[in-house]
Amino acid sequence: MSGPGHYHLPMRVVSLLPSATETLAGIGGSSLLVGRSGDCDHPPSVASVPALTRPLVRGADPGEVDRQVRERLGAGGIEALDAEGLAALAPDLILLQEACGVCGVHPPLVHQALSDAGLAPRLLFLNANGVEDMLDAAIAIGDATGLEREAEAAVTGWRDRLHRALDLTSPYVSLPRAAALEWTDPLFIAGGWMAQMIERAGAEHPLSPTRALPGAGAGAGAHAAHRIGGPARQIDGRELAAARIETLIVAPCGEPVDVALRHVDRLSSEPWWEELPAVRRGRVIVADGRLLSRPGPRLIDAQEWLVSVLAGRPEADPGTVEHRFWRG
Repeated sequence: MSGPGHYHLPMRVVSLLPSATETLAGIGGSSLLVGRSGDCDHPPSVASVPALTRPLVRGADPGEVDRQVRERLGAGGIEALDAEGLAALAPDLILLQEACGVCGVHPPLVHQALSDAGLAPRLLFLNANGVEDMLDAAIAIGDATGLEREAEAAVTGWRDRLHRALDLTSPYVSLPRAAALEWTDPLFIAGGWMAQMIERAGAEHPLSPTRALPGAGAGAGAHAAHRIGGPARQIDGRELAAARIETLIVAPCGEPVDVALRHVDRLSSEPWWEELPAVRRGRVIVADGRLLSRPGPRLIDAQEWLVSVLAGRPEADPGTVEHRFWRG
């Protein structure tokens, strides 16, 4: 509403993507949030915002969760949407993604709910493959919400922290072979930003290495900024053992550390487990999968932490990534 005697109403934003919620908060837009997904749990203040989705997949056993996910992906997704609640909020902007069917509500459900309600808000799709995509997402959200300057300032700060951490590593020194598991039954090796950040922290990620972007030129060198990770991929235990992994990071997608520890306890009964150099060296690290699986501002925390544990530079770590060394 504008004109003499009128005022501009605050934008009403619904975020159906946890990383987008964190990014919106990171650029100072928390007050614009009127609805969120049920998985949006950071920062803690968003708990007071109405949740519009609920999970359709339940269970503590990772194998059973995987079975349900595969079944639900062919039947409308793994999240249920409160269409009436979404319509009642009448948002101006909805933040969501379309790249990963496992992470977030199925976009056709949103389109149908809006059509039924006669609403036509802007839909901003945020699909990240790397750390730079997260920075770009912050700029895009800033542009969409009128927080351009705030977004630019936040991104400048995040970029400065990222570069300070990476300056502590060398791309020309051979450091340990590492692997990040984003699920444990079946085994899934992380790709995307996790592969990218592990290599940037100075380690090899042989089971899912990054690749140089077309036209990268000198950026095609190892650990360079113009390398991105591919999708996560399924492997078996023998392949993991054969890779001679010296540091194994286990961060099941969306799971806190206490749940991830139980995942590792199950893995420890596998016949190939003791063959892993990481197990023999006490270098199995269990981390918060809610943080590492989300391409939001806390990826900067994750990069600093990875530099500390992979490059042996503890001064890089701000102490914000919850993790445990698995001891059996």
